[in-house]
Amino acid sequence: MEILQPIVVDGHAINHFQAYSTKVQERGGPITKSHSSPHFLSADCRAKNTSIFFSSSSSHCSRSHQILTEIIRSEQEELDARGGGGGEEMMKPQHGGMAGHGGGRTRSPFLTSYALTLAFITFVSVLYFKDFSSTLHQPFLTRPQPHRRQIARPRAPSHHGHAHGGGGSSSGGGDVVPPFAVGAAATSGCDVGVGEWVYDEAARPWYAEEECPYIQPQLTCQAHGRPDTAYQHWRWQPRGCSLPSFNATLMLEMLRGKRMLFVGDSLNRGQYVSLVCLLHRSIPESSKSMETFDSLTVFRAKNYNATIEFYWAPFLAESNSDDAVVHRIADRIVRGTALEKHARFWKGADILVFNSYLWWMTGQKMKILQGSFEDKSKDIVEMETEEAYGMVLNAVVKWVENNMNPRNSRVFFVTMSPTHTRSKDWGDDSDGNCYNQTTPIRDLSYRGPGTSKGLMRVIGEVFSTSKVPVGIVNITQLSEYRKDAHTQIYKKQWNPLTPEQIANPKSYADCTHWCLPGLQDTWNELLYSKLLLYHPHSRARLSSAQLSSPRTQIPMHQPAAMQRALAVVALLAAAAAIAGAQGESPELLPFAVGAAPEGCDVGEGEWVFDEAARPWYAEEECPYIQPDLTCQAHGRPDAAYQRWRWQPRDCSLPSFNATGMLEMLRGKRMLFVGDSLLRGQYTSLLCLLHRGAPGGGGGGSRSFETVDSLSIFRAKDYDATIEFYWAPMLAESNSDGAAVPDDRLIRGAPMNKHSSFWKGADVLVFNSYLWWMTGDKIQILRGADEDMSKDIVEMEAAEAYRLVLHQVTRWLERNVDPKSARVFFVTASPSHAGAGGDCYDKTTPVGAAEAASYRGSTSRRMVQVAGEVLAASRVPVGVVNVTRMSELRRDAHTQVYREQRWAKPTAEQLAADPRSYADCTHWCLPGVPDAWNELLYWKLFFPARDEAI
Repeated sequence: MEILQPIVVDGHAINHFQAYSTKVQERGGPITKSHSSPHFLSADCRAKNTSIFFSSSSSHCSRSHQILTEIIRSEQEELDARGGGGGEEMMKPQHGGMAGHGGGRTRSPFLTSYALTLAFITFVSVLYFKDFSSTLHQPFLTRPQPHRRQIARPRAPSHHGHAHGGGGSSSGGGDVVPPFAVGAAATSGCDVGVGEWVYDEAARPWYAEEECPYIQPQLTCQAHGRPDTAYQHWRWQPRGCSLPSFNATLMLEMLRGKRMLFVGDSLNRGQYVSLVCLLHRSIPESSKSMETFDSLTVFRAKNYNATIEFYWAPFLAESNSDDAVVHRIADRIVRGTALEKHARFWKGADILVFNSYLWWMTGQKMKILQGSFEDKSKDIVEMETEEAYGMVLNAVVKWVENNMNPRNSRVFFVTMSPTHTRSKDWGDDSDGNCYNQTTPIRDLSYRGPGTSKGLMRVIGEVFSTSKVPVGIVNITQLSEYRKDAHTQIYKKQWNPLTPEQIANPKSYADCTHWCLPGLQDTWNELLYSKLLLYHPHSRARLSSAQLSSPRTQIPMHQPAAMQRALAVVALLAAAAAIAGAQGESPELLPFAVGAAPEGCDVGEGEWVFDEAARPWYAEEECPYIQPDLTCQAHGRPDAAYQRWRWQPRDCSLPSFNATGMLEMLRGKRMLFVGDSLLRGQYTSLLCLLHRGAPGGGGGGSRSFETVDSLSIFRAKDYDATIEFYWAPMLAESNSDGAAVPDDRLIRGAPMNKHSSFWKGADVLVFNSYLWWMTGDKIQILRGADEDMSKDIVEMEAAEAYRLVLHQVTRWLERNVDPKSARVFFVTASPSHAGAGGDCYDKTTPVGAAEAASYRGSTSRRMVQVAGEVLAASRVPVGVVNVTRMSELRRDAHTQVYREQRWAKPTAEQLAADPRSYADCTHWCLPGVPDAWNELLYWKLFFPARDEAI
């Protein structure tokens, strides 16, 4: 069945389909008829420079489109002839904006912003209908989706999930893409189980203990007097890569209308509470709740119609330890393979997260009840722990195969959490345990004795045979290092302490459970990565050695269907953000996927040395860096300048995602307009993205070319371009060519020469500052360069700057539709020239002690002018404030380590007086401009009202 969509021609939305289709039919154009809409024009091509598709089985799209275009243009010409148009500068924006149309008249929208958003989401969902079908492997095109009941407790039996006969097997063809996944993990490269703990006070913890009301008192270490907080500030850093940054909004969006259930013991409950703490700040206070029904605890995110739950079942099978409150029983008994008592609560879950280990570690044989606990005469046999453990896990697998449908649900098993009860195990000669431990174990070869290799082997053997895939979340080895993160004595004590215990704190220290916030937040980062990234051909037989080093690969590529799914997830997230906005206009900005947190000023913060996470790319890997920015290739002896990460005060920047950004730019045009500093930022963005765009091996899916003032990077698989246009003063000037004139001259007339290249851009990024800093006065040409007699006047630089920025905003108001395009302005990039070349030989940023009083040479007057003009623009201009953060980076300039294009000193001259040749204006790549793009990424996807510059 063909999909029929609204039509856009040259930016004009055609709403009166019948009238126009009749006109087209009269001129011989083909018409497709539908029961729902009587007249639609057929086309199986995409309208150039729009994001709306003509979709049909007709082969005559070109003829219909041509006729329709002629009709629209002729009617527009008639309107213009009657005074309704406004000339070239008053043209309707390409994407259908109303700026300047009809002599200043505007039409009121016929839908509210929210309704328009829902309509757009519906359109995208229909557009990518088949992609979602193939992505989730659901037979949407042949039979309806199984009905989803409203969430209730307890769940009634569900019949939709039966997977008899290998519903979850991956054999017999291509890989099954699991639900909730938004990308494919690479088949080699990054092992998140191998790494180290990095102290990162800026980025950890994710939340404060006192801010999360859901933490049980046995895990609130600060409230119970723990004197140190360092255990909260460690971040797990895999070797050679990084975990995807946890995104609460995206996680909640994926859980919309879903039920996520943790099943296990108190350690799994700790992970459950950690996840609730990670998510709850993204949910309005009135839209969340938590309550407990016996063994079941339910957290509700009402505005997402989602629940995240925990069910107490420490052995998974029925046992005499099933009471969620009173379960400290020395003589533990498990009722064989009986799961019915517990499993009735598991049915209907969309995501199941199991664990079971601690309660099996009795050091004795397990007692197995054959029969019921109600039987007067109980038949109890003893069984080896490994055998009993395997028996119960096999019963769980059988239940999963009979009740979980891998086409719409996921199952995970969290491996064993280690204990730290003997300090001698990690080389401490004292007779201690975890008490008073404040740092992780630094010996990366450490393996604790409390983790059973036999039970690890059982986990691998049992779950590798499951017909329904079970994702292994291996937290064991990374937790082995964290002797410091246990609750120790800083927790609620359920029984009064004896005088002997008080005298010897280590005697009652809890070296099993973990403080929150802390280690278990990292467990959820691993679960998050497992949920989002699927592993092709992942039918591995997991040995104990493999379980000690789980592979969770970072995504190197994404199938097209998955990329589109990711884009729609982002659109849905944006719709949710709009629906829940409070006190702000509900207008949806293009490209936005969420709202910036209140009170976060990303321009204020500090540079943190982060060798594990920076640089984003290697200088030699990016073929687009100009030789005047390749500092390593030109002999710079240090590389520390590449490894500093900007950390805003009181918040963190979202992690830059190349694939997500490319997907948002699908079918779009992004244009940078400005000087060489903006060109450096443009090049930085290409380097950040180019590995995410196919074609690095010569496949031809990306290209780069320069034509006069315009450089164009094409990501052909995305039908996207990212471009740079040289216009250092934005207005036409005598600096528009390759030469650098001593006297700067700008043309005060409208900027038609440059702006003809700007039209049609979906994202515009401007800058202009450096070339204005020539002194107090700027020469203004009244007229054209070709005039025999040139009328030149002088104007104060700041006022000339104001004049040009006013022209830019006026052009934006006439040519850019804020409903489909975004505009940004990057603030002044500081120099560190000073007297005698201030940046030469600098290898560190301005220190914390000096930073408070340090202010660079940036013109406050010019900054003020930019703020005043841009704030008055009727088309919103997002201000990307790079000035303050860059003022602290005296170490990151190219100095003398660059291609010398203008003055080409000899080696002897450089050696004799290097400071005189040092470039303290431009920046090495990789380096500071990468952080500028992180800010741009933030502004593009998480917009907020810009503060004053």
